[in-house]
Amino acid sequence: MPIANTMNLHKKVSARGFTLMELAIVLVIIGLLVGGVVAGSAIIRNSEIRASIAQIIEYKTAIDSFEDTFSALPGDITNATSIWAAAAGDGDGDRIIQWSTEGFLAWNHLGLSNLIPGSFTGTAVAGGAAVDTNVPRMKYPPNTGISFLYINTAAGYPTLWWGNQSIGNTLIWGIAQAGNVTGGAGLPPADAMDIDRKMDDGLPDFGKVQSNNNTACTTAAASPAQYAPANTNPLCILTIRF
Repeated sequence: MPIANTMNLHKKVSARGFTLMELAIVLVIIGLLVGGVVAGSAIIRNSEIRASIAQIIEYKTAIDSFEDTFSALPGDITNATSIWAAAAGDGDGDRIIQWSTEGFLAWNHLGLSNLIPGSFTGTAVAGGAAVDTNVPRMKYPPNTGISFLYINTAAGYPTLWWGNQSIGNTLIWGIAQAGNVTGGAGLPPADAMDIDRKMDDGLPDFGKVQSNNNTACTTAAASPAQYAPANTNPLCILTIRF
């Protein structure tokens, strides 16, 4: 074959592009890669949520163990400074963990009793919660923390919770705020719903796990309501009764 014809043949082969079969294979490979990334992200998210639920259970168990040992609630115990030299203060013994004082003392007392990992100052920072300083950091989302909050909706405190929520001590899971607890919205509704389902009844307005009552996190601001998982932004706060 002449050299000129050979060169023309190579040009034709190089210029013919992909066949439909080759394009189909490429698309299948891209689809598998994208599917693998999505599936991998879901697995990581589920793992993080389960780790955070385990963290909550650890704290609830620690509170129960503290009460069994000292016949008092952490933060509310009246003689903490007699037990631990490093205790930041004593509570008043009324079995209500007030967020602004006893709520921070509670983490200090739990840490000193070696019932939870870490150490906490027991005092407010700028009048409120500071993650890793006076309250623990949650494993997911990593910008959230957890505080103590006494809820009494019958008395109108606090106002962002459902009116049918029982009076009592809770743990509140959200973003730390100056002059407040970890009461900033930090959980997407789908994650809040998943956590609620795994720990309780999956309803934002009933049970031991409840969300804040706004129409971004939930479908309504009054009962009955459901979580609004179509909203993907961090719009929810959760409280957990103990």
